[in-house]
Amino acid sequence: MDPTQNDAFGSFSSGQGGGAGQTGGYVGAPNNVETNGQQIISPMPTSIGGPIVLNNDGEGKKSRKWVIIAVALLVLGMVVAGVLVALNLRKYSNNEQLSSILKSDSDGVQKAESFFGHIKDGDVSFELLFSQMNNNSTFMEELISPVKDLQKQVEVINGATLSVNVNDLLEKTKNVISKRLSIFNELSDICTVFYGIYKSSDSVAASRELLNSDDKQIASLAQWFYDYFSRRAQILSDMSSDGCDDQFANPLCLEKYFNEYRENEEFMSDGDKLANIMVRLSSPDGYGETFLISNMIDELLYENDEVENE
Repeated sequence: MDPTQNDAFGSFSSGQGGGAGQTGGYVGAPNNVETNGQQIISPMPTSIGGPIVLNNDGEGKKSRKWVIIAVALLVLGMVVAGVLVALNLRKYSNNEQLSSILKSDSDGVQKAESFFGHIKDGDVSFELLFSQMNNNSTFMEELISPVKDLQKQVEVINGATLSVNVNDLLEKTKNVISKRLSIFNELSDICTVFYGIYKSSDSVAASRELLNSDDKQIASLAQWFYDYFSRRAQILSDMSSDGCDDQFANPLCLEKYFNEYRENEEFMSDGDKLANIMVRLSSPDGYGETFLISNMIDELLYENDEVENE
């Protein structure tokens, strides 16, 4: 064969071959070639001829940008939702905690307040109080203990997480507890001091030592106790000289000494003595029924339950 016939079939060598070889694209070249960042796809011949150029840079960057924004918005939404859920759970946690605290020993609080209310009304005498303390030396402390516990527990409640109405009632309740507890503690301290005098082997001398106390409440009450014990000692001494005792079995003793003895003993059986102390301790706010802790607890529980049920 004539070597020149190679040109008729289209030479694949450089610079040879006819137009048919060129319209088929870059035959023999790699399927995908990158040129200056552009992707060239070339194996299939087309009617328009030449390579197909796909420029993806602009669209790719825009797509990635929107994906990043979408992911950021999703993360932000999840964070906000988490915060809202946490705050909501915290709110209900505090409401439940408050209800639990108020209900924990409401009976004990009511018992203490009722007892001191009876003192204020003149229904409790030193004789009655000391008889309770004879049976239980820590009677006063145990009586007040539920109120002290309540005060400690309500202080840890964060009012900022509660509704406005509940928080306002909580603050009022705290204030009432503080005022009441101050009276309870002071009266308890006073009664404990004079219970010690009452049980002393020499009550006259023991009460005399307190006459010059810097505490006006103590000094005033010490005078009452000193007068009572001094007069009682004198009456019993006179009765003993006449062969009488405090049972008054002898008619002559009954006639001569009973009235005097009974009048002196009225100090111990007179509820107004303790009531007067309560009045002084409650001044200037007083000890009105409007400010009962138990009433405040009931109102606060009601408002708090309303919020929980919303």
